[in-house]
Amino acid sequence: MIVEYDDFGPSAISYEYIGLGFYQWDNEGGDDPNRKFDIKVVVYRDISLDEVRQNHPVIKEKQDYRYLEYKASLELLGKYETDPFWNEYRQTKDRAAQAKQRILQQLGT
Repeated sequence: MIVEYDDFGPSAISYEYIGLGFYQWDNEGGDDPNRKFDIKVVVYRDISLDEVRQNHPVIKEKQDYRYLEYKASLELLGKYETDPFWNEYRQTKDRAAQAKQRILQQLGT
């Protein structure tokens, strides 16, 4: 299942799971704070990481994928439910909840 990098919240929280929020082939995010990066996250279950990488390869300057195992995705998204800090950031919390719901619907429980 492919979801948006931003579905997993800010890079400060998600980078340990899916890397920083800029392209893997860049040494840094760049000087423009408004620059958007089109990074997709492949959430997988019951398939090997090697297979996932073959089906969704990172191609420099064209497509950037991050790979996240099903249980790890739920763990990361669950942080937004349990940490009261996120109650003040409703949009982030809601987006994470919607992503979690889509993952559960598509990949099962």
